Amino acid sequence: MRHSLAILLACLAAGCGGSDAPPPAAETQTAPAPTTPTTAPAAKPQVVQSADTKWLGKVPYDVFYDKPVEMLGGPMELGEPIAAVTPAAAAATPTTRASAAAEPPAAAAGGQAGGWSQLIAPEVLDAESKLIRTRLTANLQRVATYNRSTDAISTDAVLLAALAGVAEKYEADMRWKERAPAVRTLAYEVYENTGGTGRSAFEKAAMPFEKLIVVLDGGQVDGVEPEEAEFGDYADLANLMIRTKQGFDWLKGTIASADNLSKNREDAIREASVLAMIGRMAEHDSYGYADEASYVDFAGQFTRASTDAREAAAADDFAAFQDAVGRIQNQCAACHAEYKFGGDGI
Repeated sequence: MRHSLAILLACLAAGCGGSDAPPPAAETQTAPAPTTPTTAPAAKPQVVQSADTKWLGKVPYDVFYDKPVEMLGGPMELGEPIAAVTPAAAAATPTTRASAAAEPPAAAAGGQAGGWSQLIAPEVLDAESKLIRTRLTANLQRVATYNRSTDAISTDAVLLAALAGVAEKYEADMRWKERAPAVRTLAYEVYENTGGTGRSAFEKAAMPFEKLIVVLDGGQVDGVEPEEAEFGDYADLANLMIRTKQGFDWLKGTIASADNLSKNREDAIREASVLAMIGRMAEHDSYGYADEASYVDFAGQFTRASTDAREAAAADDFAAFQDAVGRIQNQCAACHAEYKFGGDGI
């Protein structure tokens, strides 16, 4: 893995903008230098403490913003709590800081509290993977498209690997569950091989992607031997947070009225489901901090708010949707405020 851990939801704390279309893969991050191509899981980074800043490998936890709460304009003011909370959403995550401290985090053992199907439906997994495939196909079409899209390719490849990892663990039937280990392995290879520019770099990334297309279409390819791995081994958290910010910005910016929600209901359901999935994944002990009650509670509250946003979109309930999106934003700001080391903590 090439990036940090506990920027959990930090990147999202600065996102308040939006667009008029579902978010494409971002091209705003700077792709790191490519590593040696491999299908083996990446080693976990080690936390190192410096004099005044806490680090994860070579990246400080406060890498994104010094004052995220000020940039947000303070936590959003929410209306009355939503009365109807589904049993699935309530069971999936702790509801208070006290409950998180009193009970061991179930999701940390593998993200199975409440079941993945309670967070993201099989048809949503399928739809998101198809969108990623379409974008990767366009961006890996030739050297020129690759050169200007390396950041977007990295983010899409990481999310596809994450989706495949969830598909492997999915407790219900889904169309490509048996092929998920191979999809996860090849998507990770695309991510690992993306970084440089030019024909040689393009060909290194395009080669596993060509195999990936065959597998997604139901075919078999030689030389793909998936190994057992956990989320932190192949789903880079920094890129997942980039995708989280894209999803939140779209939900907050595009779904600005009841009419917008009605017109974009399916996309809103998909985006909120992806956020819920990422929130649950972030609790996994392969990323670390799963034994800290406050961290787990922040992630759990984020997951619950994302699930509530999904359910509100499905019910065409704009007021409940706005409340849920506000809680997503507030959890991100609060989490980054607590887990920012050094400075004034906000």
